[in-house]
Amino acid sequence: YTGRRDDYVEIRVSDTGPGIPAEVQDRIFEVFYTTKEGGSGLGLTIVKQIAEAHGGGVSFDTIEKRGTTFTIGIPIEQKI
Repeated sequence: YTGRRDDYVEIRVSDTGPGIPAEVQDRIFEVFYTTKEGGSGLGLTIVKQIAEAHGGGVSFDTIEKRGTTFTIGIPIEQKI
């Protein structure tokens, strides 16, 4: 999904995977943190840094055994 919410462009990406366990939710944006074999732990960190560099952010909603939705919000107009 992509669209506009208030003064933000919003991008949502969803999956139907196992969800993010509660015990790791506080760490998923940490650099080099991964739960995947062979993962670098950089993907979500980079996404968050890019969004924040443009005045936005990243959030997520997750449901165990049903999936996760990440929402990226970027302001439409940058305030200088």
